[in-house]
Amino acid sequence: MQDLLLEIKATVDEHKDNSKAYLELKQLLDFESRYSNIIKLGYEENPVLEFWEKH
Repeated sequence: MQDLLLEIKATVDEHKDNSKAYLELKQLLDFESRYSNIIKLGYEENPVLEFWEKH
């Protein structure tokens, strides 16, 4: 996750330096997909329900 967030920040900063107002749609979709996969993996590895079922 940390690597992805740093990559996103670097990409945004680079676009700002080049006076671009927004990222390409392809880049946004790629970042969103990778972010979603990381979140999904986190939930799979750390299910919330197990905690609540025990209490």
